[in-house]
Order: sequence, then C-alpha cells, then structure tokens
Amino acid sequence: MFDFKKGVILFHLYLLFVTSECQRIYCNEFLSPKKLITRGSRVDVIQLPLRGDKYSRNQLCEWVIECKEAETIVLEVKMCSIQDRDIHGQCNKDYVNIFDVRNGETVFMDRFCGTDEGMVYQSSGSTMIVRFFSDNVYEYSGFRLSYRAEKA
Repeated sequence: MFDFKKGVILFHLYLLFVTSECQRIYCNEFLSPKKLITRGSRVDVIQLPLRGDKYSRNQLCEWVIECKEAETIVLEVKMCSIQDRDIHGQCNKDYVNIFDVRNGETVFMDRFCGTDEGMVYQSSGSTMIVRFFSDNVYEYSGFRLSYRAEKA
C-alpha cells in the first residue's frame, strides 16, 4: 500500500536536492571552464563580473590558464571584494580557489575571499586553474587577478 505522507516527503526531498544542485553548476558570465593562453611576460587579467557592478549568486566559474611547456604561471590578486569569512575564519560562502596542475593532477593551492589582496601564486608547471564559487545569499563587486607566464 502507498503511504501518501511518506511519498510527499520523499518528493520534497527530491525537489530540494535537484534544485540545490542545479543552481550551482553554471557561470552566467561566460561558458565555463574558460581556457586562457598566456605567452611571455604579457600581463593578462581575470575579472568577475565582466559587466555590471556585482557578480551573480549561485555561480561556479572556472578559468584554465596555460602557458608554454618551459614556463610557469604567476597569478596575483589585485582586487577582491567578495563575501567575507564566517565566524570561524573560513571562506565557505563565496570564494576563489587556486589550483596547480602537477603531472596531470589538480592540486589545491589556496582559497581566498573577503578583501584578501596582494597574494601571489606560481604554478609548478604550465597549467593553473582558478575557480570561483558564490552561494545564493549575497552579491559583491567581485575580484580582479593578473597573470603572466615566466620562464621556469
């Protein structure tokens, strides 16, 4: 026999799971991941938002930065205005993760949020990944990173 109350509860749990997962799988600023190629000492910029004065909620945006085999990538946080740390000092609401790609494996380097600025990251090889996540609560003015290739 079908238990109507149990069926309704299971359906609500299913909807909660599906809608929460669907809200965080895209970047409305560009097709993500976005591949960026850098050469020589030319300085390029990653910036979010691309237009407007605040980034959107429920975003997952990724940039894959690549350079020549004999070079590494230097990434610097020039400006940051995203949701700040929680009461435990953790960046777990809106944040940017930096990854190094070593021997084909993605290795976590650091996470920043709030008004963190001035940090400099260097890849060990020719690929680095920048991933931005925003939750569904607040919108801020975003961040700007500079990156360039450097001889290894």
